[in-house]
Amino acid sequence: MKNFFYAAGLLLSGLCFSQEASSKLKISFFDGIAIGGYVDHGAYLNFTGPNVSLTHKSVKFIVGMLPSLRIKEDHSSGTKNSPIMPTLGYSFK
Repeated sequence: MKNFFYAAGLLLSGLCFSQEASSKLKISFFDGIAIGGYVDHGAYLNFTGPNVSLTHKSVKFIVGMLPSLRIKEDHSSGTKNSPIMPTLGYSFK
């Protein structure tokens, strides 16, 4: 069964071309990825945010922002942080 899935994956990847041959610049607000998780008694949500991508032949460059939302109660004895903390990351791929 595993070999069938490998063969089907190779066949599908050979039939599909995910990147065009011409150069083009594309700006998008949301790239379609949302990730959630639970770590150390707290949750997080990560998204792909606004980005600018350039596709040239078979190479794709992306510069984008990665908004994230962390949800965790602060149990420190001093100044307490908010239980819901938004963060923003930056990435170049």
